[in-house]
Amino acid sequence: MEEIFPGVFVVVNEKGGANLGFIIGKNGVVVIDTSLFMRKAEELKEYITSITKKPIVAVVNTHYHPDHSFGNAAFTCSIIAHEITREIMENMDKEYIKNIVDKLPEVAKDFQDFSIRLPTITFKKSKKIDLGDRSMSIIHVGGHTEDSSVILVEPFNVLFAGDIVINDFHPEIVPDSNLKKWLKVLKRLLKWNVELVIPGHGSIGDEKSLIDMYNYLRKIQGFSEKIKSGKLDSLLEEIAEEPNFSNRKFPELFVHTLQVLSSSTMEK
Repeated sequence: MEEIFPGVFVVVNEKGGANLGFIIGKNGVVVIDTSLFMRKAEELKEYITSITKKPIVAVVNTHYHPDHSFGNAAFTCSIIAHEITREIMENMDKEYIKNIVDKLPEVAKDFQDFSIRLPTITFKKSKKIDLGDRSMSIIHVGGHTEDSSVILVEPFNVLFAGDIVINDFHPEIVPDSNLKKWLKVLKRLLKWNVELVIPGHGSIGDEKSLIDMYNYLRKIQGFSEKIKSGKLDSLLEEIAEEPNFSNRKFPELFVHTLQVLSSSTMEK
């Protein structure tokens, strides 16, 4: 837990799980993302109530992925997300949860009698939350997923980037990622001159995190032709000594990205 500016807190998951955050303002507390596990969200809620008497007035989900949204069930306040986030989460059935447990059997206990808590307030382009002495602008950007949103906390100019930015780890590029849009989003964010960037995963960064992510995705964008032409060996040699790739953890996610690039119709 780190208070990066007065009333602006970040929980960095050092093992690579989703980062969480919360903002304490004059009018209440807003939580940003809730983790995969309800128990972790409960722990976060307990910590918040231990340091402030102000009510938790809202939770914001940056996108639909379970590691950012399944902890919603720990909260009784409003859940705010993009309209596509709610639409996708409405279609998450028992089979969807079973697939998670099948992939991660060690978490089966966490999903006994589990039910998804959907967003209760949605927006199309953007939404502003006024906490009195500070405000949060939630802006839909797309890119990582169709519903991805970022959050700018003012007056501190702190950007909660969700999975638009990943530090220290290889990002998860999924079939509904749009690399072209994702790159445009990063160029747009660089114009905001933010003080700090809170990535969806990994350590707290700054504008360099946006640049590193942009350069990473530009390189990924160029991989598809080499994959199609069977030049995978030269591709791997090309990035082996590039720190922006070799220094990132979870290489299995990079392998997954190559699989997505070679088999999907995602927008590159």
